[in-house]
Amino acid sequence: MRALIVVVVLAIIGLIVLRQTVYVVDETEQVVITRFGEVRAVQTTPGLSVKMPFRSTANRIRAALPTTVRRRVSACLNASSASFWSVMSRTT
Repeated sequence: MRALIVVVVLAIIGLIVLRQTVYVVDETEQVVITRFGEVRAVQTTPGLSVKMPFRSTANRIRAALPTTVRRRVSACLNASSASFWSVMSRTT
């Protein structure tokens, strides 16, 4: 029973450290890593990244979409009940 309690406590501590270490960068944001208020790194590529637990802070900054993505998003996507998809220009 005592071994089970030790395993559970260690698992909880491990999850807390993992949560403080791993962060995800979204496509629409950039992350500035600071340690004690000093900028250490800027993460601009989307994906999973790691940092020093409990010392570094991940500050998220919303980034503007590139022009090519903005052009694609500006088109409206409509769907009928028969699952017929058509892309229509915003001006029509």
